[in-house]
Amino acid sequence: VNTASRLQTEAPPGGVLVGQPTKVLTERPIRYSWFATLTPRGREQSIDAWLAEEVSLRPGRRRRERSTPLIGRAEEAQLLLSGVGYAVARRKALLIAIDGEGGVGKSRLSEEIVRTARDTHQLSVLVGACVAYGEANVWWPVATALSDALQLNDTESDGIRRTGMQRAAELLGRAEDDPEIIRIGEAFLHLVGQPSALDRLDAVRAREELTRALITVLQARCRKGPLLLAIADIHWADTVVLNLLEQLLTNLANLPFVLLTTSRPDVEVAWPPNSALFTSIHLRLEPLDRSSTEQLAAAILGESADSAIVASLYDRSGGNPLFLEELATLVADGGHIADLPDSLRTLVSARLDQLTPEQRAMIDNAAVLGSSGNLTALLRFAEALGQHADSSTLDALVEAGLVSREGRRWRFRSQSVRDVAYNTLTKAVRAVRHNGIAESLATIYERFVLTPGASGANETSREGTANRDEIAHHYATTAELVVELGPVAGVPADIVDRAVKWLILAAERASEQHYMKSAVRLATRGLDLLGEEVDDEHVPSMLRLSLIRAASHAEQRNIARARADLDRVLHSSALRGDLESEAEARRILGTVVRLSGNLPGARGEFSESVRLFREVGKPLRLARALRDRAFVELLGGDLHLAERLLDEAEQLTQGGADAIGLAWVEWHRAWLSFISGDLAQAEERLGLAERSMTDMGDRGGLGWVQGLLAYVRYYQGRTDEASELADRVLAEALDRGDDWAAGMMQSLQSNLWLWRGRTEEALKQGEVARTRFKRMGDGFGELLALAPLTRATAALGRASAHQRTVEEMHLLGDVYQMQALVLLTEAATAAQLGEPDRAIRAAEAAVDGDRARIGFTSEAWVARALGLVQLGRADDALQSLERAEHAVDGINHPYLTSVRVLVDVALGDFDSALARGVAVSADHAASYLDHVYAGVGSALAQAQLGSPRAAANALDRADAIALRTGDVVAKAVIALARSILDPEWEAGQSLDLDVPLHGWRRLFESTLARQ
Repeated sequence: VNTASRLQTEAPPGGVLVGQPTKVLTERPIRYSWFATLTPRGREQSIDAWLAEEVSLRPGRRRRERSTPLIGRAEEAQLLLSGVGYAVARRKALLIAIDGEGGVGKSRLSEEIVRTARDTHQLSVLVGACVAYGEANVWWPVATALSDALQLNDTESDGIRRTGMQRAAELLGRAEDDPEIIRIGEAFLHLVGQPSALDRLDAVRAREELTRALITVLQARCRKGPLLLAIADIHWADTVVLNLLEQLLTNLANLPFVLLTTSRPDVEVAWPPNSALFTSIHLRLEPLDRSSTEQLAAAILGESADSAIVASLYDRSGGNPLFLEELATLVADGGHIADLPDSLRTLVSARLDQLTPEQRAMIDNAAVLGSSGNLTALLRFAEALGQHADSSTLDALVEAGLVSREGRRWRFRSQSVRDVAYNTLTKAVRAVRHNGIAESLATIYERFVLTPGASGANETSREGTANRDEIAHHYATTAELVVELGPVAGVPADIVDRAVKWLILAAERASEQHYMKSAVRLATRGLDLLGEEVDDEHVPSMLRLSLIRAASHAEQRNIARARADLDRVLHSSALRGDLESEAEARRILGTVVRLSGNLPGARGEFSESVRLFREVGKPLRLARALRDRAFVELLGGDLHLAERLLDEAEQLTQGGADAIGLAWVEWHRAWLSFISGDLAQAEERLGLAERSMTDMGDRGGLGWVQGLLAYVRYYQGRTDEASELADRVLAEALDRGDDWAAGMMQSLQSNLWLWRGRTEEALKQGEVARTRFKRMGDGFGELLALAPLTRATAALGRASAHQRTVEEMHLLGDVYQMQALVLLTEAATAAQLGEPDRAIRAAEAAVDGDRARIGFTSEAWVARALGLVQLGRADDALQSLERAEHAVDGINHPYLTSVRVLVDVALGDFDSALARGVAVSADHAASYLDHVYAGVGSALAQAQLGSPRAAANALDRADAIALRTGDVVAKAVIALARSILDPEWEAGQSLDLDVPLHGWRRLFESTLARQ
């Protein structure tokens, strides 16, 4: 093609000369005659020139595509289809992830899998695709798939809501006015980018509501029959979409659900996920081998497929199926193998040159718009450029095999075709066209989105509307081209400013919606346009973009990158005296420092942010900084200060009418009460928060409220209620993909398993919670998970593992200023292991005034009493128990009662010991360990009273309880008591432990010495 352009100076008037490669590629539709051997300008060698005589085939028409079978992929197809069959037969979720380079046949293989699976297994199929530059509505890959399947094609919100609710009601078998169906209707609106009730929620909660609704609907759909969801080009998906797809697989794990994705290799995309909950097939598609090339060539060439031609086709194509098919088709149409092009780009360029002017204009416009889009936008683009185009033009491109069409949406059949079409446009032409699209979309946006009361005023990527991300993309592409080329006619001189303005708007929206990957991408494009040396006029834009990117990096735990952006902002804002930018940078830096585990440093940054926001007079931003500052104190600081900070945040939030902020202030207060040990106040505050969350329809927030209530119930001794809440909240948290809430519930479940005596289960669940928090980089959550882990390793007699978890708890306790929790755990386990000196030291440190930042100090006093009685200091132990009784203030505390049985025995009050032992036996809130302690104490009392049979019976009952739990230390304690009460009893292997039980031995021996 380039050669042809050079030859035109030699052509006769009105004639067109081409070189040999172009002649070969176009001689089917055009008849040529020999002209001459010429030496074009800029060339040293002569070339043969051919004169175009006439058109022999109407442009844009080509031989209808042969129905070639899928060749060279039989094993791959068999593997994938076997997987689909397994998923359907076993009702198990399956992920098929196909990746490979462009043109290698990913789309062709996936189409074959979808077609065969639909015919063989009667699967329902949903199809969506990602786009290269993203969408303002990042859910669009899923939205397109569900919109077609559920017929959500109405552009009006009421129509989409009504249709979505009807489909959901049919699937779930509920009435359309059912609250769950109403919530699903709102979620569908949010999915397609329309205004909905979810807009009242913060971004994380809205995302969780959307995820929950999708899971509910797809679960119902899969129960009616197998379902396949195909998403193309997953390497362009936002992180939240990848997370959503993983959650769908997890929650549909026991249903006939297949997720099929295609992508190009990208090391930065965490896909496919690793999980034991669903089956995965990850297929890397390679070029065809020589044998498969021969088969494909034979299918196209027929009898003319001699070995020399096939070998040449393989060498030229490298086994790339798309390139190979195009080359073979040219040969079948009469081309000479020696004259065929050596690149796919040249070949596709020649095919594009065969199109009519209208068709070529449309495919060029489509290439500028992207990899896919809707017909309305394509026709509107042509109209703006003064071109003639209609639906039939697109149909011709479909027939030519260049694009595919589903309803009013189109898509390039291959990204390679799109790339060639785009790159054949000069950079100046690209700049002008991108600018034209941006100007048109910006006009629509300002008219329908920014104008109050305008019909259809929303931000969505549906037909006839515009969104910030599209506008920002086209303005930014224009600006990037102009920066490279210099001024371009038809492009405004201030194009960089326009691009940066829209990139800021798009990045801010992405950040607000917690689409952090998109926010980083958009902010980075803006910063790259501004360059390293930013003049004074553009510094404010640089600061806004840097803050957006820093906050997004922090959310993704990219600490080093976040710090680099924040350092730049702090340096620049200090030079300019920009207090507002500095205040926001300090707030983000406080989060970064907190995530690094430096609570004192975080406290300092948040305090400075609060001071600066006060000075600049930004009440809502100040309220957010105050909540962040209070959160640090809740993690391990001054709880009275946290209360005052939350009070001020509430006042500021009320003034700004921020209902969401108010609800979360109340939740933080409830947590503060819980940590303080005021369970009644915590319950009351949770009730207020629950009402606010219910009014807003924030089910994610309700999950957090109920999760904290589960902990309250646990410490109130209402373990059945705590367990029921924990199970429900955990299931919903996993549905929403809320890792923090899930980890908190798994930590609580570990405690509950331990309370029930299911020690191994407690250990496993604690490890799951700990791993989840560790993956999140959340040391505070990891500390909470370590508490039941430490108790479980102690109960199982695993001394080394127990010592290791204690040391890890101390390290994290120092970081998060939660040594009270660490010491409380250490005191309880040391007393259980019969290490009284360590138990007493840890308990006394836990209740020390400087450490007692949690209110559950009663357990520390009980553990201290158990250590003291093991040392023979029964009077001191009794005083310690009295302190514990004062701390619980009338709340039933079977742990305290069970240890009191042992103290009564040591004091010689055997009747009281027996009475309290009976009370523990009848207490449904008592843990298995409470029963063991009370049983051993009762046995000692019966022995002192001269009733050896009753003593043996008490130990038998305690032993039966311990046997069911797997608590080897409890069994050893009981065995030790037997051996001391009855010297003729053989303990056997029951005492074969790496745990000395010195304190227990001393207690038992000193008790018998009183006889």
